[in-house]
Amino acid sequence: MSLLLKLGAASVIGAGAISGSYYLYKKYRKSDVDPKDNYYLYVNGEWLKNTKIPSEFAQYTNFHKLMVDNRNKLIDIAKSDENNVGKVYKMSMNVPEQPSNNLKEVLERLNHISNHKDLQKEMAILWCDYGVNTMFYLISRPDDKQSDLLVPTVIMSGLNLPDKSYYDGSNDHAIHKDAYINYVNKIGNIYNVEFNALNLWKFEETLAEKHLTPTQKRDPDLTYNKVSWTDFMKYFPSYCENLRNISKMDYVVVDNIGLCNFYRDEFEKLDLETMKEYVKLRLIDHYAKYDTQQQRDLHFEFHEKVLSGIQKPKELWKFALDNIDQLIGDEIGKIYVEKYYPESNRVFLNNMVGLIKIQLKRSIELNDWMASSTKTIAYEKLDSMKFDFGSSEEYHKFDGLWEKNEYANLIDMINDYYSWYWVNNHVNKFYTKVNPKLWDMCPHIVNAYYDSSLNKMVFPAGILQPPFFDMSKDISYNLGTIGMIIGHEMIHGFDDQGRKYDQHGNLRDWWSVEDDEKFKRKAQIVKEQYEKVLVQGKPVNGDLTMGENIADIGGLKLASEALYCIIKDKSDEEKEVAWRSFFEGYAQLFKALRTPEIELKFLTIDPHSPTEARTNIPLKNNIHFQRFLKMNESDKMYMSDSDIINIW
Repeated sequence: MSLLLKLGAASVIGAGAISGSYYLYKKYRKSDVDPKDNYYLYVNGEWLKNTKIPSEFAQYTNFHKLMVDNRNKLIDIAKSDENNVGKVYKMSMNVPEQPSNNLKEVLERLNHISNHKDLQKEMAILWCDYGVNTMFYLISRPDDKQSDLLVPTVIMSGLNLPDKSYYDGSNDHAIHKDAYINYVNKIGNIYNVEFNALNLWKFEETLAEKHLTPTQKRDPDLTYNKVSWTDFMKYFPSYCENLRNISKMDYVVVDNIGLCNFYRDEFEKLDLETMKEYVKLRLIDHYAKYDTQQQRDLHFEFHEKVLSGIQKPKELWKFALDNIDQLIGDEIGKIYVEKYYPESNRVFLNNMVGLIKIQLKRSIELNDWMASSTKTIAYEKLDSMKFDFGSSEEYHKFDGLWEKNEYANLIDMINDYYSWYWVNNHVNKFYTKVNPKLWDMCPHIVNAYYDSSLNKMVFPAGILQPPFFDMSKDISYNLGTIGMIIGHEMIHGFDDQGRKYDQHGNLRDWWSVEDDEKFKRKAQIVKEQYEKVLVQGKPVNGDLTMGENIADIGGLKLASEALYCIIKDKSDEEKEVAWRSFFEGYAQLFKALRTPEIELKFLTIDPHSPTEARTNIPLKNNIHFQRFLKMNESDKMYMSDSDIINIW
């Protein structure tokens, strides 16, 4: 009871407080849709009808609304800052009139390469000094099987389109092939580079065949391939020898060993001139959005308009803020938190975590398909979960960055950044301990994430504001919004991907064979439910979206169980008001308008389901929702108790 009192339950769940909240919903939500047929449209129909996607976006959501609101705060910080934030802002506001000399020098070096060995050398230089990833790149990341250790990790990349499926030769992607060839020819002309665009397309087609699908990339067993440094040097000897500042190396982890083996066996056989052109294209494409207006326009036309359906480039000041985020986001984020995030929120949020954890522990306890030995470790994992709200305990440091007083242009400044970053955030951290006080996300970002290696959830200040979290609303609303999100992130520790990590964040098989089989049978039901949903005539990929779907269903269940425990002894009227506040709060969380281009793109690469399904399917699988609307078999949102899928 003390926990509820800390949450202010005595005042929050009184009739007056909840009725006031309910009044707001009745007054402002209008819909002709029957909530028993489509709750997402019932709650969001008017918004969907009356809202337009701003021309600078491919989609518009609550996340984007807050991002726009945050920009107006961040721009004031950027304009007044006299340190690194101000430097990036000022340099980003100047558009160069001539193409960068830095790139011309590199292109000239590439022209004189006469063998595959020297090409590998140039690829290493491009990564260390320019941040250009060609076919693969090397970074520091936690070792999945020794989660407190940062190790060199090889990420296989190299495609200029979002995913391997774009190269499948289907009619859906014919427009993308044509746009690619057009873009390559035009962007090359600016630098007097004569590309054979069709050959480059065919080369990327060959690479695409060896790339992992987005679903495969979610499998940590498949993407963990430990290779000794001695063996890796046999794959790419000249590349490894020319990685700047590298000294003693022990091993690397490779995410796509199949593609790595392909390069080992075929690199010397690949056509050298095509490879040189490919590396030139990767360099030019990487920097096009920072160079002259002509290059920026070409980059936008291909990457944003054709691939995502965005109609208009961002204004220069918004582009400047994006650069600050990308390069030194923690510096502006720290100032943002100091100015705009109330520390008092942490107490409320930590108490809400307590409510949700109680329900997940109870769910594990009542679970009838998991062995007691597996449950023991599940309890340990739950108990050891950590939660960060607002900002990280420590911020990323940028000591020694940009010591030059003058930079010729933005590209010159960014080159200096990548050269500094390679040494300070990769090389110097290889085989060192993970700092658990740092985040992988800036505090002003409107998002949240679960870190499997740290078994930790992060909720930045950016998302801890209405409509995701609102201290002026009652507990039922906040459980339906931020409570569901907290539950969602907790479930990620036990979804099809997160369950493969133990209580210490290590990739380890801690499930019995029987438990594993039972989990997969239940997960298959989730997959089948979502794959009935069609987007432009194409089904949702139930394997790609599996983790997010399990987290959505489970997160809503945990939050609703927490509310049930709070209001179970209240009057029927109070319960009615509380459940309406809860479910309507939840139903508007993920509302979205999307361009047709981004819909298809997300269907291929996004691990989240389309927003209508993301809202309605968890509701259908929620017993409290079924009871609240008194569903029967004739209702489209109906799900029988026996058909409701309960994993967590």
